[in-house]
Amino acid sequence: MDTYTQLVKENIEYKVQKIDMGCNYELLNELVEIITDMVSVPRKTVQIANTDYPYELVKEKFLKLNGSHIWYVLASMTKTTSYIMNIKTYLLTALYNVPNTINSYYSAEVNHNLYER
Repeated sequence: MDTYTQLVKENIEYKVQKIDMGCNYELLNELVEIITDMVSVPRKTVQIANTDYPYELVKEKFLKLNGSHIWYVLASMTKTTSYIMNIKTYLLTALYNVPNTINSYYSAEVNHNLYER
């Protein structure tokens, strides 16, 4: 488990993220724990957003997460005002989907900022 924790921290640029977050780095630590748990505890399938995915697929995606992905999830969490009943499920879904949605998010942000005038 320690090996995976160190790998995850390296992949997501933990030290940089922690400095950027200042004293509010608890969510960052929660994400590290969730990712580490997901990649270090083998299982047959993982349920994300009410869909069962093969464990190896989820593990592969989570081990590819980087600092930009984590920053995006953290930024999204600080902006959300919705009530979240199951935060772990919400975060698992966000982490699983971030590689597929990050580019669209930034494109939408750029378009919004360019054309909001």
